[in-house]
Amino acid sequence: MEPTVDRELPVFPLGSVVLPGVVVPLRIFEDRYCTLATDLSAPDSDRRFSTVMIERGSEVGGSDVRADIGCILETVAIRQHPDGTWDLAAAAISRMQVIRWLHDDPYPRAVTRPWPDDPGPEISRHDLSRLLESIRELCDGAAALGQAITLPDVARNSVSGALWKLCASLPMADLDRYRVLSAPSVEMRFDLLGGLVRQQLELLELISRQGHNPNG
Repeated sequence: MEPTVDRELPVFPLGSVVLPGVVVPLRIFEDRYCTLATDLSAPDSDRRFSTVMIERGSEVGGSDVRADIGCILETVAIRQHPDGTWDLAAAAISRMQVIRWLHDDPYPRAVTRPWPDDPGPEISRHDLSRLLESIRELCDGAAALGQAITLPDVARNSVSGALWKLCASLPMADLDRYRVLSAPSVEMRFDLLGGLVRQQLELLELISRQGHNPNG
């Protein structure tokens, strides 16, 4: 577990939500992030940076409005191309909270704090199995409508790790995914994800009924 010590980190804002356990591929071409990639590839770098979702604005050019909850990432592969652009892959290792934004020169930076889960009641494997059954029902319903959802294998994951993997694999709006990321505890994340799955099942049922109604 990350120690809960404030730390200054580079920030790579993205237009989507990154969850712990996910490996993020990045194609880097903007000057400020090429500078970040150069720093991350230095021999004395610990190869860590962070990311948050862009709430309003664009990934390119700045002037964006950024969320305050995101992830700490560790660079696992990095390569520069002859034209100066970079390919980078980074693994999201934990959640973090932005405590204070710093200057964007030469690239976005912030004082960040690792954010472990709040203590709370444990979610049993039985509870997780019930959620998985609902998700399998959702996958079957989506498949009947020609939408493929690949359910990840979570048998060897902790309940917390399984929830992250399931949330990353399910189709949902970025704001809903951000709500899951921002849930303070495993219990709240479990309840929130279960509620989102139920909403999707109700929507699929409605679509299915309308599809069998000749009068629309």
